[in-house]
This record gives sequence, structure tokens and C-alpha cells, in this order.
Amino acid sequence: VNEPTLDMTDGETYTFRAFDLEVDLLDERTINGMAHRLTRVLYPSSMVLSGERTMGEYLQNVVPGVAALNGAIQAAEAGSPLDQFRQALEDPEVALTVMVPDDDVISEDDGADGLFVLPTDPGVLSVLMNYHVIVSGVLTSEELVDYQVLPTALEIVPGIPQVLVVQTVDDPEADDGRLVLVRHGTRTAIIDRADYRASNGVLHVLGSVLEPPDAFGPELTRVTPPPGFDFLDAIIVGPNGPTVREEIERMDLVTVFLPVSVELPTDLNFNLSEVASAHVVENALVYSTQVTEEGIELMALNGVTPVRLIVDGDTIRLESPSGWQNATIVQPDVQIANGVVHLIDQPLLLQPLEPETTTPETTAASTAASTVPPDNRLHITGDSCQHNTGRNSA
Repeated sequence: VNEPTLDMTDGETYTFRAFDLEVDLLDERTINGMAHRLTRVLYPSSMVLSGERTMGEYLQNVVPGVAALNGAIQAAEAGSPLDQFRQALEDPEVALTVMVPDDDVISEDDGADGLFVLPTDPGVLSVLMNYHVIVSGVLTSEELVDYQVLPTALEIVPGIPQVLVVQTVDDPEADDGRLVLVRHGTRTAIIDRADYRASNGVLHVLGSVLEPPDAFGPELTRVTPPPGFDFLDAIIVGPNGPTVREEIERMDLVTVFLPVSVELPTDLNFNLSEVASAHVVENALVYSTQVTEEGIELMALNGVTPVRLIVDGDTIRLESPSGWQNATIVQPDVQIANGVVHLIDQPLLLQPLEPETTTPETTAASTAASTVPPDNRLHITGDSCQHNTGRNSA
């Protein structure tokens, strides 16, 4: 209970905590002292820090509290994707950072306790575990900084990795004064125990499971309240075609700028389809860390609207080519299954349509055209969807 620190005969100092010890039997008295039976071997910190064992060996014998995950990996059928994952952890030639969930967040039964249930399908579990492997090298907790983008072994399309995003929070009770969180989609996981150094990488133990992000719609509905989906769902792409949201979800790779407040001027007309398509960039993956003061120019979905991202002080600004109404990113780098979403404070507006002057000739023409199906030229009311992000910088 008091976490006593004891000096051992090998010259090492151990701090005894319940989750480290995994005690099987306590207080077995002997004629010359006391014995406690443990469920795993204690390794000296000098051995851990020097990285004498591979991550696979550490997962089995050293890292406490990951028996459930380790058991599933060790039971993998030879030659299966999960067995290949196990072999990668034991490969002395790799240099990886691996995140593993703590046993406390994994259900031992059917999930009735509200905890995560490990997939029984080895292929599905392999996909899940690939999302826990960072392929950009060995990264200790000290090297993880705000908005750092971490490519994983899980790919969106061949050659394009799904990512995790680092977020830090000040915490005076933490060892280094901060908590390190890992964002996956709209959710976060806390690194509970960091820096189990192995000969081929480093392991961090998480307070939850990293679940690969969902498709655009399901993932972003987790934001409370949800952002301006109506803004995208109101637009039909082609006659009787899909909405812009459906178009986003069918794309192989996409970057989306989604307004959290859809409050447009009530006295002006806009081509809504053109406005919405200016917020979608197909076949591109742009994270906030890639944007500089020089800016990045992207071509929007409609193929004619260039959209410019530029660093402005401690924010990232999204500029309309007409300059009529720009936007600011309020929450960057929200991962979705096929790309990334940046939440912006307001829609990026192009030049409003010129009002038509009414003459007898135009009145007659409009009457004659009344049987023609309407185009996407809509008048938008001031209805809005407010979203409090708590952030105003990227």
C-alpha cells in the first residue's frame, strides 16, 4: 500500500507496487524472513534500460499488466498475419515503437463489463495490432510532442499509413509534469506506463485500446455536438446522385475541412454545391504539421477552386481564393478511415452570386423555365450548429 522501496542483494532498488508484482502468494513466513510468490520474474532496471531483450520477450516476461494481449498473440496460428506480427516483435533488426493496452481495459468475457473485447478472428486482431505499431522509429515518451503525427503499420491504401496524433496535457503529478495522450480518430488513449526499452524498440502501455477510425460520418458524429453535416448532406453530386458526405466516404484518400458552425449570411445567395466542394480535397492527405508560413495550395473537389492553407501565428488559416470569407482550423488532424478531417470555425465562402435584376423579359423567361429542374443555387438561412472545441490554435 505504501509502495516501499527496497535495496536488493544485486544492488538494484525496487519499488513494490501491486501492478508490478502480480503477487500470487503473500506473506509466506520462513525461519529467517518472509517470502512472496510472484507470477513473473523481476528484471533489474539496468537490464530494462539497456534493452537486452526484444519487444516480443518483454511482452511475455517483463511488461506488467498485458497478459491478455500477449496470450492472444502467442496463440496465433503459425504463418497467420498475427503470427507475423509476433515475429516482428521478436525481430532484432527492426526499430519500432509499440503501444499495448493494459489488461484492465480488456474484458475477460463478452464485454458485459463495458470493457474492450479482443477480436477472436486472428486477421481482425492483426489489423488492430498493426494500428498499435509506430513505424517511424523508436520514440520514448520524452520525444512525443503535441500534434506529432505517428505513422502506423496499418495502411489506408497501399503505401499510405493510418496515423496516430500525439496530444500532451499538463499534470503536476506526472513524473515529467505532463500526460501524453494518443489521439485515434475522435478518441484518445493515455500512456499509463512508458518506456519499456527493448533491443529492437520501445513499448508503452496504454489506458485504452487504440481502435482504427471509422468512416467519415460515424467517426465525426462522436464530436458533441456533431459538426455541420447538414452543410454537406444538402448537396447532391449530379442528378439524383450521392450527397457530398457519401462521396467523401467512397473516396480512397481524402482531406476534409468541416465547419463546426454553419451560419451563412441570410441576405446573399450562394451556389451551395460549389461552396461545399471547396471543403473537400480528394487524393490528398494533409496534416497540420505539414503546413508552413509559405502555405500549401490544394485543388478542391470541384477541380477549379484552389484552397490555400497557411500558418498565421499560432493558428492555421484556410483561405478562400476570392478572399470573401476565410476560416481557421480549431481542431486539426482528426483521423477517419480514408483520410483526415480538420474542424474549422466557419464555412469557407466563395464570392456570393450576383443578384438578378427583374425585367419583363426575365420574368417571362423565368416563367417559361419553371418546368426545368432547379440547379444547386440555394439560399441559406442563418441556422447554425455550434460546437465548443475549447481550442483556437492548431
